[in-house]
Amino acid sequence: MKKKILVIDDEEDISRLIKINLVKIGYEVIVLNNSKDAIEVAKKEVPDAITLDIMMPGLDGFQVLKSLKSTPETKDIPVIMVSVVAKVHRDHSLRLGAVDFVTKPINFDELYKKIENIISKTQKPKVSVEEKKILVVDDEVDVGNFIKRVLESKGLKIDVAYSGRETLSLVRKNKYSLILLDLYMPEIDGFTVLQKLKMDKESADIPVIVITARDTKGLREKCLFLGANQYITKPLSTEVLVSEITKYLEKI
Repeated sequence: MKKKILVIDDEEDISRLIKINLVKIGYEVIVLNNSKDAIEVAKKEVPDAITLDIMMPGLDGFQVLKSLKSTPETKDIPVIMVSVVAKVHRDHSLRLGAVDFVTKPINFDELYKKIENIISKTQKPKVSVEEKKILVVDDEVDVGNFIKRVLESKGLKIDVAYSGRETLSLVRKNKYSLILLDLYMPEIDGFTVLQKLKMDKESADIPVIVITARDTKGLREKCLFLGANQYITKPLSTEVLVSEITKYLEKI
């Protein structure tokens, strides 16, 4: 079955060129020249990847990306952002959950390689849930160890980090399938850890479930905006936690 790419760009000449060249190498390509229908089209077509222009009239690419990442049906679709503004737009795109970035005028060879890289990741053989490793992050030793015991009793492989600094160090050295992240920690808090994870290509695709004792207004939205996949409040329900973890591990 052909892999499907959704190209969102208000410049018809550019979107047509992308389509022509992707079709040549075997992709099915859907082109959308406005941003207002982006979410509905993405939900309907469920593409394997999206290329998304940033500077569009009406809803710009950043607004579309936020909506994609906060919509359950589209939040896991990889998005490559496209813009004439390099450094600033690239960093902001990665913070919002994009997997990569291409600068206009587009180097089509570069774009195709990035798409191929994304598609190849989705084609890797699935690993059983029991073979995947989870990183639990909580500065409260008792809480971290409790979660570790619960998840290990379900046959899962668990590492525990007790600080933001230790988290970033472990992620650089190990391959994790999922991260459970506490927000309020000394020195480097969970918000900063989440931003750093999503800005690094090596860790940007790791699903992150935020776990916190606070449920203040706007906190959930902020975490999703920064790239978290789910938000769970303490005290923890073991059943809910295991259910959410299993859901994400089965997708990988």
